[in-house]
Amino acid sequence: MYLYNFDITNQKIIQYNDDDSNALIVDLFHPLLSFINADFSEYDLLRRKIILFIQESESKFEEMDSNEIKQEIKKAFPNLHLWDIDNGEIWWISGLVADLVWQYSEYEPFFFVCGFSKDSIQDKNDYDYLYWQKKMRDKVYEVFDIENKNFINNFSPMCRLNSCDDHPLVFKEVVVIHPSKYEKLHDKYELFAIPFHSIDSENQNDSYIDCDYAEKEPQRQEFIKNHLNILNGYEFKSIEEAFNCVIFKMAQIGITLRRCKHCRKYFKFNPNQPAEYCTNKPNGVNMTCQQIAAQKKYKAKQSPIQKAYINALKNRNKWYPSKKSGLRTPEQTREYEKWKKLTSEIRDEFQRKYDSAQTDSQREMILEEFKQNLNE
Repeated sequence: MYLYNFDITNQKIIQYNDDDSNALIVDLFHPLLSFINADFSEYDLLRRKIILFIQESESKFEEMDSNEIKQEIKKAFPNLHLWDIDNGEIWWISGLVADLVWQYSEYEPFFFVCGFSKDSIQDKNDYDYLYWQKKMRDKVYEVFDIENKNFINNFSPMCRLNSCDDHPLVFKEVVVIHPSKYEKLHDKYELFAIPFHSIDSENQNDSYIDCDYAEKEPQRQEFIKNHLNILNGYEFKSIEEAFNCVIFKMAQIGITLRRCKHCRKYFKFNPNQPAEYCTNKPNGVNMTCQQIAAQKKYKAKQSPIQKAYINALKNRNKWYPSKKSGLRTPEQTREYEKWKKLTSEIRDEFQRKYDSAQTDSQREMILEEFKQNLNE
């Protein structure tokens, strides 16, 4: 079981495993954004293959034990990690399919829903991540997207959530008490023993029992204070329940989101520092969307005169050994710098002419004249 605490002040989610008290901490909006921004295309393709394989083999699986079923699955999908398979049951297929999301997408898992078992499955879409992704994207658009023209801008995300949800949100709160290593190594049971009266307690000295317990109570409280870890949080039974809780907490503190104009993924929007592009790096690109947009903007602002000048610099550099090679002589360097200074003066002169031109034909003539001067 996993517990999830929400630190609203610092906008964090704290995940605890009930087997220990070590915490994993992420930003409040991170799991939701990772999920709705993920590319599940490969996952969906493999998911369909597995479902088809299961349907074709279901009757055969009913006569096999767990190990035999595992071997059949591994033969068909040798690189696939398997959840534990319950003997003779077919419900584990949903867990098997769910496991794909962590191997065949960029989505970083955070929410571990409780129990991939037949008892936790509610409908056929429980582990269809494309289905849930669309559902969560629709809700994000309704509640958080600042570019949604259908709601009143002055309404808070909480108000929008209230208007788009037609049922109450209910989350299961859980408390887990962890004994410390000290407590595990010391027999301190008597400090925790509550003086329940036995069936024949009428024949016992009740006042003596109460007195004995009262003497131990200060010690018991001190021990609890120093040697127990008490975890409070939510337990989620489905992905929908987990993300609904995150959405509720995000709406509670008024977070808003915007879709990046380059990669079309959502990012947290800061009204004090408005941005149209996110800071994520698209696949195969070593620049963020903001850097890509800035570069495009810079190039778009470059006049044809400036572009022609930059191309001339690149061509001139080919005449000499590169600086990094160390083979460029001092004389070659002086010659290049002299040429560069002269052409930059020519560039500035023609840029003024170009900016003062009245028609497109005049600008084209000035540009051609400038290119000729560069080549001379």
